[in-house]
Amino acid sequence: KKKKKKRAIIIIRQVYRDLDIGSNKPSPAERAAVPHHLLDVLDPLEDFSAGDFFTAARSATSAVLSRDLTPLVVGGTPMYLRWFVYGRPEPPKVSEAVVAAVEKEVAGMGWAEARALLEEVDAKR
Repeated sequence: KKKKKKRAIIIIRQVYRDLDIGSNKPSPAERAAVPHHLLDVLDPLEDFSAGDFFTAARSATSAVLSRDLTPLVVGGTPMYLRWFVYGRPEPPKVSEAVVAAVEKEVAGMGWAEARALLEEVDAKR
């Protein structure tokens, strides 16, 4: 008895509509042959972060797997793939003492003065 081949579903990070030139998006024929998730789902002025991709791609992958199909994750940058595979990284922890010290140092400063201080400190790094 022949084993039935699973159909592949592509999960792609080309979320913006109307940005087709230079993006190497799948052709209409390719889209018709294989379903694609996360393709042309947002307007160009909408934000889409690595965290958004993580959530959307994991959801799409679960939906594809639940139908006993094979998801193929393609496109994007290594950072997006790393988040997809390993999950969102934890943000660095900052102690309350450090936060209190910074708040004390910038208390009473205006935005421009506080920014100048940060630029000075950053330049020394």
